[in-house]
Formats: sequence, C-alpha cells, structure tokens
Amino acid sequence: LYARSQKIDMLRLGDLVAPVVPIGLMFGRLANFINGELWGRETTVTWAVRFCNDSIQRMYGFCPAGDAPRHPSQLYEAGLEGLLLLGLLSLGIWKIGLLKKPGYITGLFLLFYGLSRAALENVRQPDVGMPDFPLGLTMGMMLSIPMILVGAWLIAQFHWILYVFGAFLLFTGWKMWFAAGQEPDMENQALNGGSFYDYYRTRDGR
Repeated sequence: LYARSQKIDMLRLGDLVAPVVPIGLMFGRLANFINGELWGRETTVTWAVRFCNDSIQRMYGFCPAGDAPRHPSQLYEAGLEGLLLLGLLSLGIWKIGLLKKPGYITGLFLLFYGLSRAALENVRQPDVGMPDFPLGLTMGMMLSIPMILVGAWLIAQFHWILYVFGAFLLFTGWKMWFAAGQEPDMENQALNGGSFYDYYRTRDGR
C-alpha cells in the first residue's frame, strides 16, 4: 500500500527490504534455540543438543522435546537463512550490482530462503498437528514451494535458460506426485490427532 501510494516500484522496494530480513531471521532462530523451542529431530551426531532443563520442566511440567539428543536445527537455520543469506545478498548488491535489475535481489532472497527452509525440514521436528503429504513432504516444504517458484521466476527474467530448467523441474515433480498417488506418509502419524501435551505424554509414557 505504501509503495502504491508513493508510486514506488514494488520490485525495487522489495530489493531494498529483502537484504535486511536475514538479520531478523537469524536473531529469531537464535532466540528459538535459547528458549529451547522448534527443535530438530532426534540424532546421534556429536553436536546434538538435549532441550531439557529445569526452566523448561517448570514451565511445562515435563520436557516437551524429551531427554533424547536432537539436531540444533535453530542454529542451522540461523546460519543458512541468516548469515549465509545475508552474505549472499550483500555480495549481489555491493559486488555484482544486482540492484540495477529490479526484482533480482527479491527473487534471490525468496529462492534461497525457500530452498534453505525446505532442506532443513529434513532435520527439523515437524510441528504437532500438521498433516501428512506424499513423498515424505512436510508442511514447511509445501509452504516453501511457492517462494522457490516465485523467486526462480523473478531471476529468470534475466536468465531465460532458467525457464527451461524450471519447466523440467515442474514436469518431473508432477510425475513423481502422480506416481506416489494419494497414499499419505505415515512416518509422523503420531504427531497428528492429539494435543501438544498429549503427544509428548504418550511418547514418554506419562
């Protein structure tokens, strides 16, 4: 609304705003880590973290994440969606001069953020109550798809070959989806049909 009222090009405004968004994303993910929320899946990697302490036990009466070591996915996101994306956009602006191409920085942000979020969904614990999707896709992955497509489309305005690559990806994805049918992935079925408290109480035998 502001851009329209001031007769400012929406893409140029987006190019100016996008570079500072990773800073907010980084601090937000660091806050998630400090608060022990939005943790990752259980793992045996050496840098795994147990999101269970006296403060969390007093708050919930138990540890929602359990006592098992988990991926510190909040730190992964802070690194990829925050620091790395900030560096990428800064490089594009100050070294390559991409602000001269309206929509390019916005597209780069959407594409990289969508890809990062979709990739990290593989180590992030799905939110309670989220539906199952074919091929093991999560809600986070599904929400990332529009960002990836829009970002790729904005960048493709300057690189026509990306249109061909994008069409190939869409066709391949459609065939995989069709082949998978409508059979849901039941790997995370325990997350559905119950409240936040009921799920962890059942899992921990409480």
